Amino acid sequence: MAQRILIFAVQRVLAEQLELKWQARPALQRRVGQAELLQHAEHDGAMLIAAVVGSRAERQFFGAKAEALEPAGFNQRQDLQRLDRGAREKHRFGVAQAVRQARVTVDDRDRGGVNRLDALASMDESRGDAGYGSGSMLVGRHRAGYCQVVTLRGKTLFITGASRGIGKAIALRAARDGANIAVVGKTEAPHPKLPGTVGDSAREIEAAGGKAIACVADVRVEEQMAAAVDATVKAFGGIDILVNNASAISLTGTEATDLKRFDLMFGVNTRGTFLSSKLCIPHLRRAANPHIMMMSPPLTQEPRWFAPHLAYSIAKYGMSLCVLGLAEELKRDGIAVNALWPRTVIRTAAVQNLLGGDGSMARARNPEIVADAAHVVLTSKSRELSGHFLIDEEVLRGAGITDFSQYADVPDSELLPDFFV
Repeated sequence: MAQRILIFAVQRVLAEQLELKWQARPALQRRVGQAELLQHAEHDGAMLIAAVVGSRAERQFFGAKAEALEPAGFNQRQDLQRLDRGAREKHRFGVAQAVRQARVTVDDRDRGGVNRLDALASMDESRGDAGYGSGSMLVGRHRAGYCQVVTLRGKTLFITGASRGIGKAIALRAARDGANIAVVGKTEAPHPKLPGTVGDSAREIEAAGGKAIACVADVRVEEQMAAAVDATVKAFGGIDILVNNASAISLTGTEATDLKRFDLMFGVNTRGTFLSSKLCIPHLRRAANPHIMMMSPPLTQEPRWFAPHLAYSIAKYGMSLCVLGLAEELKRDGIAVNALWPRTVIRTAAVQNLLGGDGSMARARNPEIVADAAHVVLTSKSRELSGHFLIDEEVLRGAGITDFSQYADVPDSELLPDFFV
């Protein structure tokens, strides 16, 4: 029984991927029927499992199954061979994880747990060009299993601080899926030291395939944020995802921090996160797979992360405390609340202007690594992944990514670690 469930799960993954490619190629449709395509998926499912399962007996079982399922004329259809090979190469990590998750599903069911096979077939087609499939299990020290939905297409994201940096990168990643984005930020006109405006970001989002509205608002001002939420709901019909990304930073000791600067950091980081969450929750309750994500670090009691810059740490960990409390408060509503934080320094305007300039920027990663990790989390089932403090690298490793060289210009060993990790 376990073997039948295992092969069924991976066949569904391959069938979806092959069918998407088949539908996009009219010339291939004229030569290969849909039924034959699914027969190839069944064959390849057995072949792939034989390559990744652990025991020799399992490899022999699925190898024999693949031989029995090999379609007639398999070697003669060159186009379909290339199609199958491309799918295998691009999704080998995702399929391997589907196999592992299927085994977990079998074990869970045998213990009276919940069968989650239907979610195994949900893999993100957009990940193919990067050489990996979206993972169905988050690994690393958090050990939080989850299954993924297909895409962010048609979802509405309300992102604070989306005119530049990490917020903008998350918006552009969602836009490539066809998502709706509310770009929330203060920068309406070009700033001499800060690149980008809310209008600029909205135009880039639409050029990337999404829909966008520019919401000029200060996260500290309730009336402005309420208006931004209302405008988003009016434009797109609701809100599915809130990303609390807006942040202020000043790495000063207690005596060197004036109260105006303290109020700014607390107002943007902690109070702004609380306010945005408060205003979006009524709309998130009506969403199909609602998420709140804070760009904030894992909670800690280590004095070394407080002593050098107490005011900033209080404000930043305030965002993380919102994760801790809201995840439990909103559990019954099925609203996921998680924090995401980078392992290394990220190339942002704050790093350029305040945290080391060109030297630090050269040893930092691009914001796209955080955006890709956010995409994995935000396409997870909200009732299965909540209350976690996630690190971008660990999320991507859980999705099958181990090579992060695309996100930086220097080797991993030369990258600067971020605060709080």
